[in-house]
Amino acid sequence: MLALGCAGGGGTGNSAGTGGAGGMGTGGTGAGGTATNNGCASDLTGTWDIIATPTYSSPGSGTLVIGTDTLTVSINRGTTGAYRLAYSTQGGQTLRWQDPSHPAIPIDVLNTPVALNAGSIPLALGGSWSFSANLVRFSFSIGASASSLIVGRLPTGTVVGGSWPGTIPMPRLGETYSVTRTSQLVSQFGFFGGQWQATTDKNSDTCFVRVESNTVQFNCQTGNVFNGTTQLTVGSDCVASGLSNSGYELSARRR
Repeated sequence: MLALGCAGGGGTGNSAGTGGAGGMGTGGTGAGGTATNNGCASDLTGTWDIIATPTYSSPGSGTLVIGTDTLTVSINRGTTGAYRLAYSTQGGQTLRWQDPSHPAIPIDVLNTPVALNAGSIPLALGGSWSFSANLVRFSFSIGASASSLIVGRLPTGTVVGGSWPGTIPMPRLGETYSVTRTSQLVSQFGFFGGQWQATTDKNSDTCFVRVESNTVQFNCQTGNVFNGTTQLTVGSDCVASGLSNSGYELSARRR
């Protein structure tokens, strides 16, 4: 599934974490290849070309590469160069962030896996996770329960700052974030099908997410960059399209 926040933008946020959980999707030829089955209704494996068209500025472009052991997102912003987030399980789990102005930042990853059926999503992300970069660390879990998707808290005493990538949102210190399914719906994304509510224990920020068939809808009321609504539909012909009320038209096509 192409991952989208409720409104595009960088900076540090306090949104309830939302992440993919995979593990039992159908196989493909691997990252960058073309799936060996009948289109993207059953397998999103491959390389996707992404275009985001803001209302009042030039379009941005990028690529998403997704497979059973790889997730790489590269976004070009004007003439400044590409921003790149790369995750791999080949030879051990690694995560690196790179922006045009700074050296690459390695992010340490710890994972105790849990198998989940995420339908067309090939990447396995179920289980307990911890991410850290120098002085910043947070953790969450994606369980097989039908009612609880993510619960996370930054450990007491964690310093929010250091070299954590500024354009990747992170939870606020000491807050617990949860995503609860309020009803179940049939979706090509398996476990994720349903209506979800994301909340935090420290303020009234809330996101509602509806995942049904091949469409994902976000409706967030927050005080950060995730505020607003976004809808994304992934066609079986491997063309995805969406719209954000922040003024972005979104499109993607698998090569």
